Amino acid sequence: MAKADVNLPGDMLSGQDSEAAIQVVAEQLWRIPPDQQQAPLAVLTALCDAVVWWTQRLKPGKGGGD
Repeated sequence: MAKADVNLPGDMLSGQDSEAAIQVVAEQLWRIPPDQQQAPLAVLTALCDAVVWWTQRLKPGKGGGD
């Protein structure tokens, strides 16, 4: 996102992180100015669409590979 001049939090989270650590990163994300939120949301939307598309395509018996 640096090429789009958007600075996202660099903290990496794992399944072992506490709720407080997750809350800190969430608060950092909400502090991104609204004009800079559009690019990350567009990327996330495209990623989700692709995951759904591939999931549907690869289901057995739905025209995908068996």
